[in-house]
Amino acid sequence: MRSRTQTATRVPVTKLADMFCKVIEVVLTEQALSGAPCHALSRSQWEGLVFVERHPFCSIRDLAEGLGVSHPAAVKMVERLVRKGLLDRRESAQDRRVVELSLSQLGEQCVETVRAQRGQVLERVLGEMAGDETEQLLQGLQAFLRAALSDRHTAEMVCLHCGREHVEECLVYQAKGGRP
Repeated sequence: MRSRTQTATRVPVTKLADMFCKVIEVVLTEQALSGAPCHALSRSQWEGLVFVERHPFCSIRDLAEGLGVSHPAAVKMVERLVRKGLLDRRESAQDRRVVELSLSQLGEQCVETVRAQRGQVLERVLGEMAGDETEQLLQGLQAFLRAALSDRHTAEMVCLHCGREHVEECLVYQAKGGRP
């Protein structure tokens, strides 16, 4: 027979995880995107902008690989972001067949604005928690990620491709055996 504690903690864990993910998705990202002067960005377009910001002068192929989308999907995304004035593209100096991507000035402002808004929302939420609860959450998240990132393939799937923002303490980096 199961104890009441086992039943009480086992059942809601999946729901808590689903709600946590939804909060991150809706509260942090979608609210920040809706409040930014970025011409109504979708989450996938936001992810594209962040990838280009982290990997200046990347190619469309790099973008597609980094986001885990097809090359045609990346081309369409780039077209939309260029039309919105958020991305610039230019011919590579090394290979004229390659198009290099970079954020436009408006794109840089957009990324800064959305990140700032996400940070404000997160700080507000964390501010509602007691100090020890915040520390427990951070420790719990790190422990969860260490346990979840048990193999290189899983780590590759969740890698943020942080480029120039990379830190050696990154749990994904460690799970990949210290390889970018």
